[in-house]
Amino acid sequence: MIVRPLFRSLSRPLFRALSGAVSVITKVLIDLSPTADAHYSLSSPILFTGDFEIEIDVLINSFTRFMVFSGGTSANDFELFYDATDGKFSYRVSGVNPSGTTSANNYLTINELRTLKVKRVGTTVTLSSPNRTDYVVTISGSLRINNFAARPSVIDLFLDGIESNIKLTDITTPANSFVFPLANLTGNTETSNGVTLTYQNIGTGNSVRDTYTLINDDYFGSELVVNGDFATDSNWNKGTGWTISGGLANLDITSSFSTLDQTVAVVGLSYIVGYRVSNYVSGDVSAKLGNTDPATIRSADGVYSEFIIPASDSLIKIFNNTAVSEYSIDNVSVKRYIEVA
Repeated sequence: MIVRPLFRSLSRPLFRALSGAVSVITKVLIDLSPTADAHYSLSSPILFTGDFEIEIDVLINSFTRFMVFSGGTSANDFELFYDATDGKFSYRVSGVNPSGTTSANNYLTINELRTLKVKRVGTTVTLSSPNRTDYVVTISGSLRINNFAARPSVIDLFLDGIESNIKLTDITTPANSFVFPLANLTGNTETSNGVTLTYQNIGTGNSVRDTYTLINDDYFGSELVVNGDFATDSNWNKGTGWTISGGLANLDITSSFSTLDQTVAVVGLSYIVGYRVSNYVSGDVSAKLGNTDPATIRSADGVYSEFIIPASDSLIKIFNNTAVSEYSIDNVSVKRYIEVA
């Protein structure tokens, strides 16, 4: 289990995000499963003959190579390739790198949703992204693309992560432009300007679709904990000394260590875990997701949260590290967390 520091000054607004107490912008994002060959394809290839701009939001869950977009390896097919060995991008036209160069490294960061823009003016093609060095090459001729997040013919060129908000702008002929949000919670197609984009192999058992809320410029997924407010004495496995009553989970123990837990649907991504401690008398409390130490120890009333990448099992666990412990907890929350560049 990896516990991450807070990247932004979230504290109070963060807890409100966990509890759903504010009105926020929502967006569907889809984590793609590379082992399922999940990707997006177009009913008809899009051919750019003049100036254009391609904009895509991209997130990686692991450092593996993939195609941001692809036309294939035939004449005029255009691709943007991410090489995980050094974190660099390069272009492919007709299956080869026309410039022989690569971008500056460290372009992408795990669990960070980042906007990439590829723009051609004349024969100058520029890859840009916030706080990154532009990658500029010369590419002439017509360029064609028809897949996103993969080159489907190659098994290890599928994205492990998210692509969203595709905008394909024909600068020379604006009427030939397309927008695909990639934001269907249940459906598998989107249509723009007469072209249909199909979600390929994105079944509920393979990839994760979720509705996220935007808080403090970051995205938080839907609540994964059931009965985190302890409204009823249910859904939780209670160890020795734990009771649930009055909207609280209460621990009163004098001679052992004990756990309160439930299974949540986590899949090895980045999550934020939150809870509140009250009625503190003695001992300490920790929360962890998965079954790997370490876990942060708390020993006072307060609202707590931390970013965690779980390992091993998918239990959310609340437990004491000191045998003599007495306190209450409530508002336990687990949500997928995505940082926005």
